[in-house]
Amino acid sequence: MINTQIAEILFNMASYIEMESGKNSFFRARALKNASDVLSSFPYDLSSPEWCDVQRLEKLQGIGKSTAEHIVEFIKTGKVKDYETLKSKSPVKLEELLRIQGVGPKSVLKLYEKLGVTDVESLKKAALENKISQVDGFGDKKQSAILESIEFAITHSGRVSISDAEYEINQLFDYMKDDKNIIQINVAGSLRRRKETIGDIDILVSSSDAKASMLHFVSYKNIEKVLAHGETKSSIWLKSKIQVDIRLVDLDSFGAALQYFTGSKEHNVKLRNIAISKGYKLSEYGLFTRGDLKLKEGKDEKKIYEILVNNYIEPELREDQGEIEAASKKNLPNLITLSDIEGDLQMHTTFSDGENSIEAMAQKGIDLGYKYIGITDHFGKLKIANAISESDFETYINAIHKADKEIPGIKVFASGEIEIDKNGDLEFDNSLLERLDYVIASVHFATKMSKEDMTKRIVKALRNPLVKILAHPTGRLIDQRPGFEFDHQEVFKVAKEENVALEINAHPKRLDLNDKLTHIAIIMGCKVVINTDSHSIRELDNMRFGVDVARRAWVQKDSLLKIDF
Repeated sequence: MINTQIAEILFNMASYIEMESGKNSFFRARALKNASDVLSSFPYDLSSPEWCDVQRLEKLQGIGKSTAEHIVEFIKTGKVKDYETLKSKSPVKLEELLRIQGVGPKSVLKLYEKLGVTDVESLKKAALENKISQVDGFGDKKQSAILESIEFAITHSGRVSISDAEYEINQLFDYMKDDKNIIQINVAGSLRRRKETIGDIDILVSSSDAKASMLHFVSYKNIEKVLAHGETKSSIWLKSKIQVDIRLVDLDSFGAALQYFTGSKEHNVKLRNIAISKGYKLSEYGLFTRGDLKLKEGKDEKKIYEILVNNYIEPELREDQGEIEAASKKNLPNLITLSDIEGDLQMHTTFSDGENSIEAMAQKGIDLGYKYIGITDHFGKLKIANAISESDFETYINAIHKADKEIPGIKVFASGEIEIDKNGDLEFDNSLLERLDYVIASVHFATKMSKEDMTKRIVKALRNPLVKILAHPTGRLIDQRPGFEFDHQEVFKVAKEENVALEINAHPKRLDLNDKLTHIAIIMGCKVVINTDSHSIRELDNMRFGVDVARRAWVQKDSLLKIDF
């Protein structure tokens, strides 16, 4: 998405400027970071004609004239001259180094001056040689954390979030609709399986004019580079740094090709072996009888599954995690859908760090067809999130009760997201929390505790009778930091005993619990709740990403937290 690209450029510009000294540098960097934050959640496409205008952009809060000019320059040329100048003058690969958690512009500058660190490779070398710990302000603990973060960044490089991939494919599909030769088009691969991050995007197309459709594909306006242009397969590199591969497929083989290119590899291998055991041969071209290679089925993916394993297997389940065996025994789960979601029990308003009022969030809930929402602004000592103090509590809860009475068509619950301190206690007066409809507990700080201590911390919070939901249980941020460690079996056991629901946080940067842990939790009998953790009305639309996680985790409707009121 071009908004994301521009936001990233502005953030990187701010980071380069932060490495400079002087009061003016501080204010320039802060202005660019503020603008980056604005564009990261801006709901409209900046490349559209109505927004590609300096004067209109200047009217947005947080966007000054020079920033607006940078935005328009990038939209028109694909580059920002000032950004390119900053990069060319810098002795370090700042963007690369900033991917390492715990490393900021000032620390990059210090490590460059003291140790000659210019990129991740030299950073890793310095850490392995125990040199970073000797630099003032670092030490052994920070050096170990940097090494851990480097390994995490290397493992997760080259992938994009499902939300970014989904945005790009929707834009591309809108463009491909202009090709009247296309008979059928589908996304395949990990995006169709709705994985949390995507390496590249695979598309299958059936067309009455293959040459024309391929030419149309490689003429897409958002292409940075055409990697390959053939008669049956082409590849492009989008400006958003995502590779898209397209394959032309005969209509008679479309279902088989869709099955084959959706994957996963492990799932496909097992399915092909079953085909062999039943006297068939399965390939991307179709399902054939082995003796005479007569086509049994090719057009309809669903029929191929029904022939081989009795039931159609949804793409989200195709990971060789028992789904083929379950299908053969007619024991597949009845996966939840977005229509099963009746409300959202974690969101933030202008009372803490949200962008919109209680009333606006409630109206969006009505627009989404929800029966209820829960207002859960931050409480206590979380100053970075403008957390509500105990003296503000009365105003907050009265405002929610007022909205609940005055807004027809939806129930507005009064709640709060409360920090679990190091000892496992809630960082707020419990006598005040008792007046809420429910309490969400979460961990944001002191995440480097041992596995044993973190387990004790969370378990103690779960034993508090006020706590009804454990929010984003591992605290991870995808591609930024791994989750903290705790004994999942113990925590899930206590959650079930205390009737505390485990949250699947639907924000694309969290998706926490992930699918694997959610699957373990429901097997152990825990209830799960899918919330968006929204900080604006726009983010309430992220619910579908949480549903993706739940479907990949085999969640059925009876595992969802049931709200009665």
